[in-house]
Amino acid sequence: MIEIKCPRCGEYWYHNDRQEGRARLCSRCADHFQYKRRKRSLIDIPFLIVVVILFYIQVSLIALSLLLPVFAKVMGAYGCLQFAGGMIVLSWLGFSREQGRDAYLSSFTYDTDWKYGRWPLLIVLSGMICIFAAGAFLGFK
Repeated sequence: MIEIKCPRCGEYWYHNDRQEGRARLCSRCADHFQYKRRKRSLIDIPFLIVVVILFYIQVSLIALSLLLPVFAKVMGAYGCLQFAGGMIVLSWLGFSREQGRDAYLSSFTYDTDWKYGRWPLLIVLSGMICIFAAGAFLGFK
């Protein structure tokens, strides 16, 4: 074992290989540089596009509900369909592979993979917004 001084932090660390003429970082400093070198997470463009489309639909339905109150019922039905469909898919994604999908109503394991689960969650939240807005226009208390 040879003693090596890290040129970045100045701490001594030990290693078996002797390599001359090369600055050798300790494992903590090397990990720090590897972390900084990683690519930053990119914005998920398809998810962002769906968010903008759902937002546009909701704003349009709210504006139409202000002009014609019949669109409040359409918005309520649209919100209920979104909410129910999103909850079904979200609960379906929540089961582990060991239990299988046949145990649908018996137990929920909360093993949702949020790479896929964020899509039905977005639809559930969009449905809730439509339901609450329709309730405001229809006078639900």
